[in-house]
Amino acid sequence: MVTRIETERLILRDVDPEVDFEPWSACFSDPDIMRYLGGASMNRAQAWRNMATVVGHRQIRGFGFLSVIEKTSGAWVGRVGPWNPEDWPEPEVGWTIARDYWRQGYATEAGRA
Repeated sequence: MVTRIETERLILRDVDPEVDFEPWSACFSDPDIMRYLGGASMNRAQAWRNMATVVGHRQIRGFGFLSVIEKTSGAWVGRVGPWNPEDWPEPEVGWTIARDYWRQGYATEAGRA
């Protein structure tokens, strides 16, 4: 199953490690982003494992984070989607937006979609 959701400004699609890893790694290495996720910045190996966890969650649960792509530029903006790993208190919609795309309403737009 391939997931693709479009909004006015965004494309939400399955995480593609071949295309998404470099911006994903840069995003998760940012200490300001990681402080909102309750952790320390990640090195490349940790970011890879994080991405693998997201891909695996989607395979196991049938839902999960999607990559958020800006339509006009094709740039990876972040990730958004439902999240409910084992022993999580309850399902939630989570998001991580790369710093260059903060305060533009992308998380809200993607979350609504």
